[in-house]
Amino acid sequence: MGAYDAASALALRLIGQKGALTTFTREGASVDYLTQEAAAPSTFTANAVAFPLSTKSASVMFGAANVGKAQLDVHIALQGTGYAPQGGDLFSWGGQNYRLLDNPEMLNPDGAGAFYAHCYAEVA
Repeated sequence: MGAYDAASALALRLIGQKGALTTFTREGASVDYLTQEAAAPSTFTANAVAFPLSTKSASVMFGAANVGKAQLDVHIALQGTGYAPQGGDLFSWGGQNYRLLDNPEMLNPDGAGAFYAHCYAEVA
């Protein structure tokens, strides 16, 4: 039992209550150096919940150039997934495709593997 098992279980429970099992896709995650071809996209499944950002919040956080694009505040429970979200990963939410922006903030207090990630996404 890890020191943060209770916090990990809480993150999974809270995200699971309002969220859904979500598939994330990472395109061109690796290259076969013999053939110089991109490997097939990698997919990961994790519990996630996303909330729309207001236009005002988005303009403050991402600049005026991004105003008008649908943007989400995304929370991901990572327990047992082997998934470490990265900027550029794709997922669907509410029938629309989104792309994670930048690299998410990961909660990994004891170095045993992150159990929670917080990030932002915009329409892909």
